[in-house]
Amino acid sequence: MKDNKLYTHEELAMFREIENGDYTSMSDAEFAARKQQHTQAARNTIQAKSRKKSLNIRLYGEDIERVKAQAMREGLPYQTYLSSMIHKIATGQYRAV
Repeated sequence: MKDNKLYTHEELAMFREIENGDYTSMSDAEFAARKQQHTQAARNTIQAKSRKKSLNIRLYGEDIERVKAQAMREGLPYQTYLSSMIHKIATGQYRAV
């Protein structure tokens, strides 16, 4: 039996069925239906995650000039640079000190 802390109740039940010889595969029709559900869920997730929204903020002029200079050093347009930095902060890839 597998480590109970790593698996869901559903997975543990499946392991028991396999070990007891009671496991049966799902039918082709059920598999196709499940595959279609999961494919649609993946599409919905990708679509929701890839939508961009606009944001208007007011910044000090000096800060904008500094950001533009940093973006230029990185070889990026400053709005792309800002978007990248915000994304890194939001996803925990960058932590401000």
